[in-house]
Amino acid sequence: NIGEKHLTLARAAIVVLMLAGVAFLGTEKDAMKATSSAGTMVMGIGAPIWMMTAWRVKSETRKGWVQAPLAFAAPVIVGFVFGYLYYDDGKVGEGVTYDSFPIGEKDGKAFYYSRFLGTNVIGHAVCIGVFFVCFAFHQMFPRAWFWCLQEVALDKETDVVIGVGFKSASQEQGKGGGTDTGGEKPEVAL
Repeated sequence: NIGEKHLTLARAAIVVLMLAGVAFLGTEKDAMKATSSAGTMVMGIGAPIWMMTAWRVKSETRKGWVQAPLAFAAPVIVGFVFGYLYYDDGKVGEGVTYDSFPIGEKDGKAFYYSRFLGTNVIGHAVCIGVFFVCFAFHQMFPRAWFWCLQEVALDKETDVVIGVGFKSASQEQGKGGGTDTGGEKPEVAL
């Protein structure tokens, strides 16, 4: 159940990301370098997006996975850092992406895109690793967050995934169900 506030926030985030994504075009003369930096910065969204397609929701016969905010935020931040390093080192002509990241060389000389390839391969591996570490942390310690994280569940009547604080269709009609806790902290079955 996604409300108007969620849609407004998502639309605003898309506008900010759109402007930030093309900002490199104004600072870089070569469009390929600018788009490579911007593309490298978004590598952190890969693992969270793919994992959403396989998220296990709670049902009558099995437990679901709890919400995992760090597993979505941390890889994005790490990806942004790798992208910024790639961009900044490219402007200076030296740095960690030149010294440690290049993949591919011939006769001791790195290929033209070896720094780009290395930054993306290493960056993706780190982002995926960060995702799984944060995901495992939330699954093992759901009460160690600012609030007790709940299992993601389906609304029984509409088959829509619902989360903390949302009212299901059956709750709206006064039939119970859903995950709204009435202001109390939800309990998580371990």
